[in-house]
Amino acid sequence: MTLSSEDLLAISQLMDVKLESILESKLESKLQPIRDDIRFLKEQNEKDILPGLQSVEECCIPMRNDIRFLKLQSENEVLPRIQNIEECYLSTYERYKNGIMQIDAMQADIDIMKNVVMKHSDKLKQLA
Repeated sequence: MTLSSEDLLAISQLMDVKLESILESKLESKLQPIRDDIRFLKEQNEKDILPGLQSVEECCIPMRNDIRFLKLQSENEVLPRIQNIEECYLSTYERYKNGIMQIDAMQADIDIMKNVVMKHSDKLKQLA
């Protein structure tokens, strides 16, 4: 006895239906504990974690206000003072830089004057 391709197709469809129902029931039985765990975790989250998170958020509100105050204070008070200090240091630096050049020039002039005075002193001693 040989089976025709129509017979084989019918058997295949029957097997598919039977296997699908078996696989579906096995899959459902394996998924149910996972679903239960997820439901438990959601409930646990609502009971334990959310209230704790809300208390953390409530604690953050004063810190946010403090941070905002510090930013404003930094912008309105500290930065202008730092800029003023910087301007003073820069102008002082420029004066000192120019003063150092003047001091070097005066030192050169003094050295020349020392030599001239010593030569003149020697000439005056010789004349006297």
